[in-house]
Amino acid sequence: MPAFSRSTLRAFVSDHEDQVVGRLTAGASCAGFFQQVHAQTAAWQVQIRVLKRCLEHLILEHDAGSWQVLLEYPIPRRGKRIDTVIIAGTVLIVLEFKCGAKEYARDSVAQVEDYCLDLSDFHKETSGRPIV
Repeated sequence: MPAFSRSTLRAFVSDHEDQVVGRLTAGASCAGFFQQVHAQTAAWQVQIRVLKRCLEHLILEHDAGSWQVLLEYPIPRRGKRIDTVIIAGTVLIVLEFKCGAKEYARDSVAQVEDYCLDLSDFHKETSGRPIV
């Protein structure tokens, strides 16, 4: 599955935040986004910090060495990108970050549900996998 940044869970947690932001920025450039908005970079930094803090516990508590972390996963022909997809064995975990939000807005929940349906309906490599 393609993404602006893809790494194992263990590598993601051990990488420096700047390395991950650099991969995301390079991925955005390769995808044709030639102007990087500072708000996006700041949101990525928050997202990376939150993910690292949460995911490092999984490494310690579970056999998560083969898990993958995909950041900015594109939905082809839809012009959308999922903030984070975690491949946990056969299960896909879809995460959408709303940095600074104070509540779970209905449209944000619908956005994640839409991403899950897009993965389920239009991606051969996700066929038959549970999507959370």
